[in-house]
Amino acid sequence: MGNCCSVQIGLENFIIRGLDSIAGHANYICKLKQTLPALSAALQELRAQRNDVQRQVAVAEQRLLKRLERVQLWLSKAETMIIEAERVVEDGPQQMNNLYLGGCASKSCLSSYKFGKKVAKMLQEINDHMSKGAFEKVAEKQPATSVVVRPEEQPIALESTIQKVWSCIVDKDVGVIGLYGLGDIYGVLRNKRFVVLLDDLWKRVDLNQVGIPKPSQENGSKLIFTTRSLEVCGEMGAGKKIKVECLESEKAWELFQDKVGHETLNSHPDIPNLAKQVAERCGGLPLALITIGRAMACKTTPGEWKYAIEMLKRSALPKMEEERLTEYWFCEGLLNEFDRISEAQMQGDYIISSLLSACLLERGGEIGGEDCVKMHDVIRDMALWIACEPEATEELTQEAKLEMKIMGNCCSVQCSFENFLLRGWDFIVGHANYVCKLKQTLPTLSAALEELRAQRDDVLRKVDVAEQRLLKRLERVQLWLSKAETMIIEAEKLVADGPQQMNNLYLGGCASKSCLSSYKFGKKVAEMLLEINNHMSKGAFEKVAEDQPAASVVVRPVEQTVALESTIQKVWSCIVENDVGIIGLYGLGGVGKTTLLTKLNNKFSTTPNYFEVVIWALVSKDYDVEKIQDRIGENVGFSDGSWKNKSADQKAIDIYGILSNKRFVVLLDDLWQRVDLNQVGIPKPSQENGSKLIFTTRSLEICGEMGAIRKIKVECLEPEKAWELFQEKVGDETLNSHPDIPNLAKQVAERCGGLPLALITIGRAMACKTTLEEWNYAIEMLKRCALPKMENELLDKFDRINEAQMQGGDIISSLLNACLLERDGEYCVKMHDVIRDMALWITRKFEATENKFFVKAGAQLFEEPDVKAWKRVKRMSVMKNEIQLLKETPKCPNLRTLFLSNNNLKVISDGFFQFIPHLTVLDLSENYYLRALPKGISQLVSLECIDLSWTGISELPMELKSLTKLKMLDLSYMSDLENIPQYLVSSFSKLQIFRLWFKRLLLQNKGYPNEDNVLNEGHEKLIEELKGLQRLNILSTPIKSMFCLERFLSFDLFRRRTQALQLIDFREPEMFDVLCLENLERLETLQFLDCGIMEIKMEKLSTWVSSSTNSTSCFHALSTVQIFHCKKLRDMTWLILAPNLRNLDITGCYEMEEILSEEKLGEVAGVIGISYPKPFLKLETLDLRHLPKLKSIYRNALPFPCLKHILIKYCEELKKLPLNSDSAKGNLLSIKGSKGWWARVEWENEVTRAAFLPSFKLFYDNFPNATMKCCLLYCCLCLEDYCIPKKRLVEQWFCEVLLNGFDRISEAQMQGDHIIYSLISACLLESVGEIDGEDCVKMHDVIRDMALWIIREFEATENNIFWKNRNVKAWENIKRMSVMENKIEVLKETPKCPNLRTLFLSQNELQVISDGFFQFIPHPTVLDLSGNLLLRALPVGISQLVCLECFDLSYTGIEELPTELKSLTKLKMLDLNNVLYGGNEKLMVELKGLQHLKMLSIPIKNMFCLERFLNTNLFLRWTQALQLCDFRESKIFNILCLKNLECLQTLSFSNCENMEEMKMEKLLINASCYHTLSTVEIYECDKVKDMSSLILAPNLRNLKIYLCDKMEEILNEGKLGEVAGVIGIPYAKPFLKLETLLLILATKVEEHILGCPTLSMSKTYSYKWLPRTEEAFSQLR
Repeated sequence: MGNCCSVQIGLENFIIRGLDSIAGHANYICKLKQTLPALSAALQELRAQRNDVQRQVAVAEQRLLKRLERVQLWLSKAETMIIEAERVVEDGPQQMNNLYLGGCASKSCLSSYKFGKKVAKMLQEINDHMSKGAFEKVAEKQPATSVVVRPEEQPIALESTIQKVWSCIVDKDVGVIGLYGLGDIYGVLRNKRFVVLLDDLWKRVDLNQVGIPKPSQENGSKLIFTTRSLEVCGEMGAGKKIKVECLESEKAWELFQDKVGHETLNSHPDIPNLAKQVAERCGGLPLALITIGRAMACKTTPGEWKYAIEMLKRSALPKMEEERLTEYWFCEGLLNEFDRISEAQMQGDYIISSLLSACLLERGGEIGGEDCVKMHDVIRDMALWIACEPEATEELTQEAKLEMKIMGNCCSVQCSFENFLLRGWDFIVGHANYVCKLKQTLPTLSAALEELRAQRDDVLRKVDVAEQRLLKRLERVQLWLSKAETMIIEAEKLVADGPQQMNNLYLGGCASKSCLSSYKFGKKVAEMLLEINNHMSKGAFEKVAEDQPAASVVVRPVEQTVALESTIQKVWSCIVENDVGIIGLYGLGGVGKTTLLTKLNNKFSTTPNYFEVVIWALVSKDYDVEKIQDRIGENVGFSDGSWKNKSADQKAIDIYGILSNKRFVVLLDDLWQRVDLNQVGIPKPSQENGSKLIFTTRSLEICGEMGAIRKIKVECLEPEKAWELFQEKVGDETLNSHPDIPNLAKQVAERCGGLPLALITIGRAMACKTTLEEWNYAIEMLKRCALPKMENELLDKFDRINEAQMQGGDIISSLLNACLLERDGEYCVKMHDVIRDMALWITRKFEATENKFFVKAGAQLFEEPDVKAWKRVKRMSVMKNEIQLLKETPKCPNLRTLFLSNNNLKVISDGFFQFIPHLTVLDLSENYYLRALPKGISQLVSLECIDLSWTGISELPMELKSLTKLKMLDLSYMSDLENIPQYLVSSFSKLQIFRLWFKRLLLQNKGYPNEDNVLNEGHEKLIEELKGLQRLNILSTPIKSMFCLERFLSFDLFRRRTQALQLIDFREPEMFDVLCLENLERLETLQFLDCGIMEIKMEKLSTWVSSSTNSTSCFHALSTVQIFHCKKLRDMTWLILAPNLRNLDITGCYEMEEILSEEKLGEVAGVIGISYPKPFLKLETLDLRHLPKLKSIYRNALPFPCLKHILIKYCEELKKLPLNSDSAKGNLLSIKGSKGWWARVEWENEVTRAAFLPSFKLFYDNFPNATMKCCLLYCCLCLEDYCIPKKRLVEQWFCEVLLNGFDRISEAQMQGDHIIYSLISACLLESVGEIDGEDCVKMHDVIRDMALWIIREFEATENNIFWKNRNVKAWENIKRMSVMENKIEVLKETPKCPNLRTLFLSQNELQVISDGFFQFIPHPTVLDLSGNLLLRALPVGISQLVCLECFDLSYTGIEELPTELKSLTKLKMLDLNNVLYGGNEKLMVELKGLQHLKMLSIPIKNMFCLERFLNTNLFLRWTQALQLCDFRESKIFNILCLKNLECLQTLSFSNCENMEEMKMEKLLINASCYHTLSTVEIYECDKVKDMSSLILAPNLRNLKIYLCDKMEEILNEGKLGEVAGVIGIPYAKPFLKLETLLLILATKVEEHILGCPTLSMSKTYSYKWLPRTEEAFSQLR
């Protein structure tokens, strides 16, 4: 209707809508007080949920999973919401200040309205977003990537080749690309798009068999491969063939510089030029440049570089004409398909062409009109080595929209007054309800509060359990708990105020005395009830904690360090340098390298740095790539079992993928060899990635091989710091316990040589030593290193120990003879570590048997092993560890033997022995801190043997009475033992061995408590209990008074069974009659300790002699006598009654003047009527200490045929020893004493003094083992810290034939310098600079002690493989096999061994080898049949071994070599020693043609053959051993005819029946010509009378003479005089290097050995016990 419209307005509706709109908008302001805190709480919940999701994502990504897109979108939106909400909450206080009238009005309505609306909207969005954040999984496995990035090294000079290959890749016409050249091409196209990369092809790969579609122009795919052969490129159908060339000179030098390092290159001005020569010798081959560069990285002396150049020169091969090379091949029978050279030439040309194609030969151009080829030196080295060693949907939050309908400019309003009133009434009633319903809401709130408390406690308990499993509580859980705690506090306050508010109500609770107060309180109660119910609904968590991502740094436990701060700072300064990526820490074992590395690890957690992850991994000696990967995997989040089951290569890729995107620090502890970072998956640290690698090692050479930019030596402590550390470990209380202890402690600390490990260990051990004697003993023991020993009493097969002793002795003797055990002193044996390892291997190998072994001896355990591992164990050893507490209750029904000795045990729980019912042997010895036995010891009812010696136990518990089966109880050296309850010892009715022995320095006046103690009253009660043990067989016991001794000797049991007797604190008689002990039949050890005896007499000697025999020997069994602190005693003459005495130790007898008194010996002779025998004929050790008045041991010189050790300490008046030039003949006698005392000793003559000078050693030095011929151990001949000139050391090594790779000392000097520097780099020698113009080195005393302790002798062989299974099927995949030293008689099978390369069959009883045995063994290169004396013939099938290169037939019974051996054309070594006797001329002619011969050992049978032999230069140069046998034609042999044999080491004369004399007819020419001769053997030369010609062999070491009946002298004095007359000068002393002298059935020989300082063995066998028979002679041979 035109511009008019009809409007109908309902006033009621209009008013209602207006009120609703006004109320809705006003609510944004009115409810701001509620919505703003709610928004703040929701913000906290969102943050917590966001953090939980992020942590879940981090853990998943560490496992190489990929986060879901919707998760990433949720996190991004959450981050945006958090930022916006934080801004809104921050503006809240300012907006709240605008409100008034209880928040229902605002000073700025529009601003408050907008802010309130924003708050409400944000709150709604956050709640909606949180509802979408409950993800079941946040990540999933990624699909296989198109390119797997592999670990690599930085390439040099490959860019052009990469570009060339890439241009072929983008060329659509090229499908297959071949890369060929010398070895070591690694992943050239690692980052390119391709189909397949094949590395290192040696032959054609059938793509169809593999399943690879052939690349073509149509499919656009590519195949790229590497190979060494151009022919393989052709066979693979390569469209492009690209040769990978060696580096050019500049690039090669650049690479070599990078690997050697500027620090080494700048260490000496001559090294850069020498380094360039070395680099040139590498011929541009990257592998050679890298390997040699790393090896030379720590060589800082010109001598070492010259040695390297010399060794590289030896690898070079001059160019050779192709035609001549083919001729050589033809003549060598290598081209054996043709009879004529013309035909063979074609095959030779083809082979040369193939070798050129394979890059194994190189064109050398035309020389003299001939085409030449050459071999690269690296390829030649490889060939020589082979010759020598064969072998989302998205969900988006939508904003709510308000729709308004508008009809023109008009609106219709309908308003109803009734509705208006109703709405107002509802509003009033709603508020009144807060008061009216208070009676219901308040109890409901109290009940809800109880439920909330319960729910909170349940969640907390779940969290505690999870956190005990090292899980991390979720942040939303923590937030829920925090809010619950707040609500509980607020609700408790409301509940507490409830009674007061309830008192204000009346009219049934519908009215209140204070309406406003009740209204507010009721509203709070209702709101709190609602909040609690809502909060409880959110507390139903499926999980409360989850795995936490790996920490960036795991803080490791470490002790307080001393004097490491400066080294830590030095390393840290290297870490912060950008250009230092790899740091090596090297030094002695125990110097603190691991502690230093631990300190650095922990420093990363406290010092700000930019590294994202710090990884610790222990490498250790048994370097295993997968073990290192597993340790690194644990640090970066790969802890699940599926990852550990991956291959090492896949693990490397995973680790590389994680670390290549992080700045990391890798700490590798205890490297013993180079670790290949690529194999492990560690990206090489560089300036670009900013990462670091820090490792510890004992060797400087490892630092070089690892490419360390900085090499930092961890030094031993300076004396002041060492003393500070030692003081700390010992403690002031101990150091101040006696005024002399600090000085002694300083000596102990000095003996530790500044080594922290030694200082800490010894310091702790000495922390409880408060007497001077203990400290003096410790100082002495520091010089005596010993492996763990075991006394040889372990058999219980017999009822009585004396019967078992015989069988046990026989078994031990057998094991000693088999070298499976070694003697260590008189009563102990030990097992070599290699034998022990073998024994442990055997126990593991046969685990299926009942003999279960669990051995962790010396494994550095600090707590008991997991008791689950013991369950089925039968014998267990955890001796020599650091276990302090045994707290578990193991269940071991099968355990029989348990060794817990030599730990730090302090407490054993009462339940430890509860479930070990069958234990028979328990060793707790040497647990010095163990003060008491547990009551549970009574459970061991089957126990038969218990060793408590050297423990700190003070009292034996009565619970031991339950051990009724006990057969052995050892209580020796229990210094704190105060109480043995009465009737305890007597309860052991089956006891056969009882030992009770006190330490020699025990305080004797110690009071023992309790009347029921058998140690009271001079041990009288103990004697009474012991006499009832009728099965007693071995007894060692102390006696404290003469009364007790007389009582003791009155019992026949003790007289028959006493092995060791200790007489302590005898004060009553000043004269002691030693013959009262004569009836102790088995007395082996007798000790007098702290007795007041003035004289030990032999009062009843005449009676005893007349009643027995005409001999002065009554103590036949006595082998050890110890006299300690008997201060009044003056002599020990009674020892003449002990003819078998082996050990004599006298200490602290201040009045003693003589050991054997001359006056008393005369009285003895007068009494018995005969002269006494010479004393000390069996004596082995003589220790005399603190005897200030001692002047004489014996009046005359004694022979001492068995004496090995003499120790003289603080015996200043003793100026003469009973020794002359004949004493201790043939023994390696060691005399230890101070320098001052040695200077005052008076000798019979100067010759005697000179003879014993090599035997003298200063205190605390160990005598070196003469058989140790290793260069390092040779240095032990010098005293600790002695400055040894390098040149002299090398000369000694050369003369000792240690440097036997060279013919001349000038050449050996370079190798010697190299060895010395290697030892210095490994911290085994120390350089001390120049002294008197000579460069010197020294050996640290700790290293010297270690070397003398650990190494006794070199192993003659390497690891053997033992074969038990006769089934030849087990051989199929074997590559190297040894069945040597078995009992195999026949080889009748036909094994199929396609891979076998090495076979050792030596030292068996082989008689027959079947013809088919070798039929299917096509590739053996080494065959050893030696030592099979019964093998008479080789099988015809030996001809099948066409690849054989090394053949040992020595010491076999083979009578004839078959012609089938001609098939062995590759043979390089043939040993026929002691098989066939040569000597004929034809053999000489054949040997003469072997131009490659470098070592020859041969027999010659007549003079004619010898003359022909000596006319051949080849034989003169390379003969090492010569055997002259059956020389019958001449009586006189001119020994000088052999003078031109340049390297002759062994000379043997055998069965030369007519030879009477060996003359030196042309002596004037050369008076000493056999410098290399070290061994001479003379067999059955019946008429030879002397061997004076041996004076020409100054370096002779071994001399063996068998069955020479007429020989009267070795060196004839008359002939030696003639020699001196001829040469015009006195002859040199002979035999100065002699080590072994063996005379068998040479009964007329008078030995004239003029000073043999190196003689280690001398034996003479007579007719009496070895009759001359052919059988005996064959046995000797």
